[in-house]
Amino acid sequence: RGLGDVYKRQALDLERLFGTRIVILDEALAQTRYFAYFTNNETLDQILSAINSDRKMKISRRDGVVYLSLK
Repeated sequence: RGLGDVYKRQALDLERLFGTRIVILDEALAQTRYFAYFTNNETLDQILSAINSDRKMKISRRDGVVYLSLK
């Protein structure tokens, strides 16, 4: 398994936690490492905002699904 599999599993963890499907559209994004600690019952939007602090990711929603891609 490559690193992309690790990050896809993290997306699956977020899906289960928030009951929202998350789709990573770019393999390069799936290979990107993000480090963050969350301890205050953050919302999905807060978590996505934190991992997108460099604004290189496009986050879109359609029909209850969150799509992540590189800008």
